[in-house]
Amino acid sequence: MIGRRSASGVARLACAVLAGFTLAGAAQADAATAQEFSAPDHRLRAVVTAGARGESRVEVREGARLVARRSFESADGSHGFVVQHAEWSPNSQFFVFTLASSGGHQPWRYPAFAYSRRTHQLGALDNRIGALADPQFRLSPPDVLGAWVTKGGGPAVEVRMSLGRPTPAKGGRVQPAL
Repeated sequence: MIGRRSASGVARLACAVLAGFTLAGAAQADAATAQEFSAPDHRLRAVVTAGARGESRVEVREGARLVARRSFESADGSHGFVVQHAEWSPNSQFFVFTLASSGGHQPWRYPAFAYSRRTHQLGALDNRIGALADPQFRLSPPDVLGAWVTKGGGPAVEVRMSLGRPTPAKGGRVQPAL
């Protein structure tokens, strides 16, 4: 027979063990929601993390130092974005990723972003390449992006562009390289 004092000790031990499993499970769930992408030269890494509602945050790090961060989370969990496809350019100068709306808005359009190692900025690619019709893309040496885009509501066409070179913009202007 377990005495009153021993029974309360067993109950406390059981609660501590269960709490430990719960905390360990939460830590594993957090680790499972983060995805790391190491640059080909292994000097930088991008970390894509799903927030509490599944929407994405993107961080670029050099060792432990944070060099760029962008959150695509919304307050209600249905007006943000989720990373669909991500990869580094073969020359390690750009981290490119596409997004889908977390609420299912505009399912025909996948915003694209790129981190530039030269400027340490995360910027939208839509104004350079057009609206992506497919979240999948290809990166060829050294920094050539190949993607399917739609322009003016027409059918999707394959476009290729160097991320490291200036690109033409609307109105005859030239946008600087990323």
